[in-house]
Amino acid sequence: MSFRDKHAQKGLTLAEVMIALFVFSMVAAASVVVMRVSIEGRDQLAQTSGDVQQISLMRALLRSDLHQAVNRQTRDPFGTEIVEAVLGGRFANDNVRAVDGERLLLLVRQGNLNPGYVAARSDLQYVEYVVRDKQLLRRSANYPDRANEDSINERVLLRGLEEVEIEFFDGRNWVDEFISQRQLLPAAVSLFFIHPKYGEMRQVFYIPPQSQAEEVQGSASRPASAEEPPNPEETPPAGRNLPDGLGSN
Repeated sequence: MSFRDKHAQKGLTLAEVMIALFVFSMVAAASVVVMRVSIEGRDQLAQTSGDVQQISLMRALLRSDLHQAVNRQTRDPFGTEIVEAVLGGRFANDNVRAVDGERLLLLVRQGNLNPGYVAARSDLQYVEYVVRDKQLLRRSANYPDRANEDSINERVLLRGLEEVEIEFFDGRNWVDEFISQRQLLPAAVSLFFIHPKYGEMRQVFYIPPQSQAEEVQGSASRPASAEEPPNPEETPPAGRNLPDGLGSN
């Protein structure tokens, strides 16, 4: 046998080439599936994290607004005086000029930061929560007495919601409307909605007794950061009844 014949016999047969190609294609296909699953898992995790962050942000903003509420009358852009400092449910719509959507809650809060008091305003802020086109909106203005609707800042908190309802615990029962008369705020606030991904959700906020008994004027007041923040784990004081199972935010 010549040298040329021996060298030619060292190559692969057609069957061996086909088997090698088959194994390679299986490995490549498995790699593509694993990569696709990994990418989809990453996207789902990012979307879920975003949804959780949105819900957490909504809770933080609403809790902060409730805890920082003050007994301060305000006026709408038409000059109509809103006597009650806090309005909720039906009263937030019937006692105030109509808004595009359904107003859930209306209040004036302190703690609107103004470092060095550079801007000609106090630390008071007008805040209202509105449901519009299946969206939960937080509308705010840097001045409690709004000159026009253009001064309103809108922020979308949640999207795609169904059956958004707000309730107030008056110390004995849950009611669907609230007006600040004997007390500035209710003992607790419950926000119910149907989330497009997580279904029915109910967020309950316990409100510590408010120390603001006198009407707060629109002058520069002590920043909220100088106050001791409320402890959500504290035991409710005597005479402040809470619904069963509610002890904190």
